[in-house]
Amino acid sequence: HSVPTVALRIEDRVDGGVVVYSADTEPCPALVHLARGADILVHEATGEFPGHSSPPAAAEVARAAEVGRLVLVHLPPVVDYEALVEARRRFPATDLGRDGDRLEF
Repeated sequence: HSVPTVALRIEDRVDGGVVVYSADTEPCPALVHLARGADILVHEATGEFPGHSSPPAAAEVARAAEVGRLVLVHLPPVVDYEALVEARRRFPATDLGRDGDRLEF
């Protein structure tokens, strides 16, 4: 965690699909800007710790960036299910990422 990073954006120049992957980061305008209009935002949701995001905070980024789908990853070992419910309330197209998932866009 010693290298400052926000996210990366991958654009399919043939089909036009866009995926954005957030690194460990707190919500910020730069992330919203980078994710704007993406088909999928893969966002870490470690929790409310410095340099990280909670599931509801990630949902707010997804809503503000007007993405198509939010996939939460990098969850803590003990998942706060109330936080996940709140994330879905804020951004209904929220899913949990699992090892080995393939995301279609």
